[in-house]
Parts: sequence; C-alpha cells; structure tokens
Amino acid sequence: MGYHVYIIREDGQLEAPIEWEEVESAIAGDQNYSWERKSDYVNIQKRSASGSFYFIYQSGRLYIKNPSKNQIREFVGLSELLKGRVIGEYFESYRPSGEIYVHEDDAEAAAQYVARLQSRRRKGRRKKVVWRAAIVVLGAVLGVLMSIFTKGSGT
Repeated sequence: MGYHVYIIREDGQLEAPIEWEEVESAIAGDQNYSWERKSDYVNIQKRSASGSFYFIYQSGRLYIKNPSKNQIREFVGLSELLKGRVIGEYFESYRPSGEIYVHEDDAEAAAQYVARLQSRRRKGRRKKVVWRAAIVVLGAVLGVLMSIFTKGSGT
C-alpha cells in the first residue's frame, strides 16, 4: 500500500482525466524521463540530482507512492506542465514552493475527513476508559473474593 500523491485536473467540480498523450508530450523533451508500458499502467522514471524516482500513469491519473519532499517538488513541476495540481490522500495540495494547503475545491471533503478522524479518536478514548474501568472493577472483585476466601480458610 503506502501513501499516494496524485496529479489531478478538474473541469468544474469533476476530475478531468489526463490523457497519456498529454503526459508523453510533457515529458518527451526532457531526457531525465523514461517510461515503460506495463499491462494496465505506465511506469515513469524521473532522474534528478537528488536521485531517481518512479511514478505511475493509470486510467487517466498520475500518482507517486511514498514521495519525499524533493519528489513532490518534481511532481508539482510536472503538474504545472499538465495544467493540474498535486493532491495527497488527506486532501492536502502542494505548491511549487513546497507549501502545503487545502484547495478550495477540497475544503468540504477535508473537513469531513478530519471529522471522521476525530470521531475515531473519541471512540478509541472511550474504549480505553471502559477497559481501564473494567480492569479496576475486576481487581476489586478479585480483592473481595480473596479476602472472603482467606477469612474463610483462617477460621
């Protein structure tokens, strides 16, 4: 699995697919790119001073797994050529400077995502409290039983 960062392009409220021909045209003039077609995707390599990395073109989308900050900057550069933007799985968008922000088109989805996370945290805290209380009650019951049995065997 891993964390994915995507290049997306929107047409109104809908995500507009990026055609392979557009990607090929954008990277064709740069000798630091190479690609290999696989059965259902294209594996693209970008070589740079900071090293090589790979990203995937599949079904009208470009993405990279577990990117470093430098790789995100390179990806943002490609997104500008494709008139798109870079977005992560948590609805964060990236500027060429490396700054992270929430794009206005993603604000509602990001707010819903944060609300789900907060709800999970609250449920997790409640479970911890219940378990701790159960352990305390169990300890108290065992203590009472031990005192009953020790009194009963001492007489």
